[in-house]
Amino acid sequence: GSGGGGGSDGGGNLYLRPIFLGNLSHTCLASDVENIFERPPASSGGMDNGEVKMPYPVDRVDMKRGYCFVFLKDAVSIPEKERTEQYVIEINGMNISQVSNALRAEFARGDGRVKRKEDERRKKILPNETLFVVNFHEETTKREDLQ
Repeated sequence: GSGGGGGSDGGGNLYLRPIFLGNLSHTCLASDVENIFERPPASSGGMDNGEVKMPYPVDRVDMKRGYCFVFLKDAVSIPEKERTEQYVIEINGMNISQVSNALRAEFARGDGRVKRKEDERRKKILPNETLFVVNFHEETTKREDLQ
């Protein structure tokens, strides 16, 4: 789907949505992913004539199997945010050694605030003794089987 509406929000929205990176090599490490943003490869030709790009500061990388989410620090300015959004478009489909032979890069859907709230909520949860058991049949499962 397409992104959010127009940009007349007083310039206050420098929040960068998490970036989804897919089609990752199974040997890819979080540090390899960080390097894409912290030490961006100079583009071959393109707008910046192959000059060295400024880094995109990474907050954290959430690695999964074959994909990950990259959380960047908030942009310092609107042009900085636009530069980052452009970079994500540029690296989509790129061959990056140790990461992917055809990287899938896009901003994650949703704005990440829900995830952030969930993380905050989880920090406050105290451990308890309740265990949820799924996929058992009430009538054929004996109490002893669960204990």
